Amino acid sequence: MAETDKQLVAGGGEAEASPPKKKSKLKLIIILLVGLMLLGGGGFFAWNFLFSGSGAENGTESGTESGREESAASASAEGGHGTGGEAVDKDGKPLPPPLAPAPQLVINLEPFMVNLADTNARRFLRVIVALDAGTETMQEALNARMPLIRDSLILLFSSKNSGDLTSIQGKYRLRMEILRTINNVLGLSDVITKAYYMEFVVQ
Repeated sequence: MAETDKQLVAGGGEAEASPPKKKSKLKLIIILLVGLMLLGGGGFFAWNFLFSGSGAENGTESGTESGREESAASASAEGGHGTGGEAVDKDGKPLPPPLAPAPQLVINLEPFMVNLADTNARRFLRVIVALDAGTETMQEALNARMPLIRDSLILLFSSKNSGDLTSIQGKYRLRMEILRTINNVLGLSDVITKAYYMEFVVQ
């Protein structure tokens, strides 16, 4: 009986000792699962960090390149101007400033319409003359004496007949007489040397 009780006690001890083995296995499985989860999470974090970082760098570089291209395009669109707004050539050297336009020194006289000296028919001349004053001082002198100039030119034109004015030679002779008449009014010789026909009609 005593041996049987010992065996039962021993069997009961083994039955009581078996649960701790199951608990230790369960803890091991849990530890392995946690370790796998940690490894997986760390790997995902590392992959995401590395590849997203390289993408950001690429984005920054592409943004820098696009910024440079836009700057170059804007510089070319401004027509080769430097940072200070001055014009530059293809080598980046500043260009000389453009020349100021010369003042307009040509005086357009009001149109003339006069009866010509023809005796066999009624003919008239319509002419517009422009004078090259040459200087601003002479331009002022012409404007100051314009009534006298127009009076003298009307007398000159009305003294001509249509036959005097239809040929090229006749038009050249009349232009020389216009210059001589204007210089006489100004009281000077050969000051006004250029006259232009803007319109010339004989009817």
